Amino acid sequence: MIFEVGNPQRPKGNAIFYYYIKGKNPFFPGYKIIASNVMISLLPSGSDAQIASFPPVGIDDYETLREIVDREGTDLIKLPDFVFPDSKSMQSVYLKKRVNEFNDMVNAYFQRYKTRDVTRSNDLDEYQHINYFGKLALEVRSMVDSKMNMPLIKRYERQLRTMLKNITTRPYRQELSKLLDLLTIENKDATDIIDKSIRKCVAIYKEEYEEAARLNDEIEKLEKTLSR
Repeated sequence: MIFEVGNPQRPKGNAIFYYYIKGKNPFFPGYKIIASNVMISLLPSGSDAQIASFPPVGIDDYETLREIVDREGTDLIKLPDFVFPDSKSMQSVYLKKRVNEFNDMVNAYFQRYKTRDVTRSNDLDEYQHINYFGKLALEVRSMVDSKMNMPLIKRYERQLRTMLKNITTRPYRQELSKLLDLLTIENKDATDIIDKSIRKCVAIYKEEYEEAARLNDEIEKLEKTLSR
């Protein structure tokens, strides 16, 4: 079970499970991803909690899926790619196998939730958000440097602003919020500042303070050249 977003030790009880579709998609033609929302009730029935799995839906692409996850604050679980066989004789066998696999993964998530570590902080979730924010911000910078696809750049900008809401620790939030103004500046120093700022946040998270201080000095030098 791969937690792309969320802490495996502290599942939220609200997750999106998804498959990439390789080849044809007979259920949702044209979509690259199939996803299903799984929720665990906060109110136990009898001696146990209850779990619900909602019908799967087609999703255009991974960025759209992440927008939903970041907006709603769910866990995100990646399942093995879905490769629908061409042979009709194998299709029902394959579907049965994947349904059973999905049910097993949902049950495993349920068990993790019941035995979750309620004493641990949410730092791992935030660390994941910082890393993904950095990857997407640098992707935007690459697109700006290449002068390509402005509508997609604007969409990613909106997504980054939404993602910032998931980063609640003040030093990280302050550092990353400054980067939003650098996303579309046509200056390659802006890309270096974003890269070093993300690495600075990671260094602080890992308590590598000498590395964080070194990166901060480099950032300040770049900011001076940017303001000239």
